[in-house]
Amino acid sequence: MKRLLFILMVMSLVCASTLFAQDLTTRIDAFLDQYVTDRGFQGTVVVAENGTLLYARGFGLADPARGLQNGPQVQYRVASVTKTFTAILVMKLVEQGKIALQDPITKYLPAYRRDSGDRVTIHHLLTHTSGIPEYATTEARRLHGTEPVPPIDQMIEKYCSEPLAFEPGSKFAYSNSGFAILGAIIQKVTGQTYDQALRTFILDPAGMKNSGLDCSGLALPARAAGFDAGFGDALPPCEVFNIDWVGAAGGLYTTAEDMVALDKVLSDPTFLSRNTLRLMQTPYVRMKTDGPSYGYGLTLDRRVRNRKGDSLLVVYHQGGMPGVASLFARVPGTKQMVFVVSNVSGAPVIAIGEGLFALINGHTAQSIKPSLARALYQAISTKGVQDGVRNIESEHRSSPARYDVFEGELSTLGHQYLQAKKLDEAAAVFGYAMRLFPKSARAFNNMGACAIAMDQKEKAVGFYKKSLELDPAGTAAKEALQKLGVN
Repeated sequence: MKRLLFILMVMSLVCASTLFAQDLTTRIDAFLDQYVTDRGFQGTVVVAENGTLLYARGFGLADPARGLQNGPQVQYRVASVTKTFTAILVMKLVEQGKIALQDPITKYLPAYRRDSGDRVTIHHLLTHTSGIPEYATTEARRLHGTEPVPPIDQMIEKYCSEPLAFEPGSKFAYSNSGFAILGAIIQKVTGQTYDQALRTFILDPAGMKNSGLDCSGLALPARAAGFDAGFGDALPPCEVFNIDWVGAAGGLYTTAEDMVALDKVLSDPTFLSRNTLRLMQTPYVRMKTDGPSYGYGLTLDRRVRNRKGDSLLVVYHQGGMPGVASLFARVPGTKQMVFVVSNVSGAPVIAIGEGLFALINGHTAQSIKPSLARALYQAISTKGVQDGVRNIESEHRSSPARYDVFEGELSTLGHQYLQAKKLDEAAAVFGYAMRLFPKSARAFNNMGACAIAMDQKEKAVGFYKKSLELDPAGTAAKEALQKLGVN
């Protein structure tokens, strides 16, 4: 009788677990379908717990030219999620006694300028507290992003060795330069290229067979093409970007399937010791006042509630570059993991990740509202420019909570019209954005660009001057005024 009761109890638990899994899949599908409908999301999502895959699904096309669907085996660039890999690499070398966290840069790169290199430590580089200025700014990409990348030591000397912007350790300032320098140190210590070290220390032990360091001209069998956010049936191709320049700061490609494998080995103390993980997951510095903190290659925040409602630490890194948005997030306390990746610039991966953690812990995901920019696009398409804008503006004024309003989406919509030479539509969208965001320098920059396209020089000058009033350091407005002959 006892044996029969035990068997019935086990069967009951199995049935309950199966029903929960089925219900979870249904709820996640419904949640993500909202993002597809209201935000145009496309990409791949996976969810795992205790190393077991709970959910995996692709949305939309990875490469329309080849008819390749998004999915767990598609190979994506993941941008700054690479920094987590670089930090793991460094910490494995720390475990082996080949790197010490308080050592200065110059111990490993003797040619680095000593006035700053003697003061900046490995710890400073890992936590973005070095004070080394950013080399991968938009302006820098424009100047050298299409050129062949020099050898790593020359690149560090030329682009990552500017005078310090602040005293090392005194504050947080996100720096791709710091992680590029860590990549050079990894090469120096291991005697391998960064790609080889990545495979030796992480990819091969974790069984990540479809991942590696991306480079120009690399042919991948399941590579996702990258797109910029847009409106309508066809998304515009993303900006051509020379991936060779980002390396250890953002050059990784991987699959959602491989990221599940990484999550699994991160719970294995033979891969990284518990003490090493503790060091990586220590909140060393606030990224913003009252915002999340940063550890070693990881952002730390208490965003996740478990099934009892307790607030738990989530460790994560997001990434973004032309044609990709990514998020790798783990909750150490529950061994839950989420990986969200999109082959469209600026996809809302953080919001999606937060909703997924809520769902897998039995909570309701925060519902999303329709996008104002998408509603505006539909209204202009069906009602015309004036009536379309007037209709949406009236709806939003009478019911401000009806739409989610993102300035970046309105900017994207306006520029899509501008590139298509639909100047009346562009002017209407940019004008509406200025009314919504009267203190935004970008809104006035956009209107200035539209005025130039409409051959309205005086108006353009006025818009750019207003932009500079709002943001005196604005380089885009300064450059535009110089081209217009204004000092």
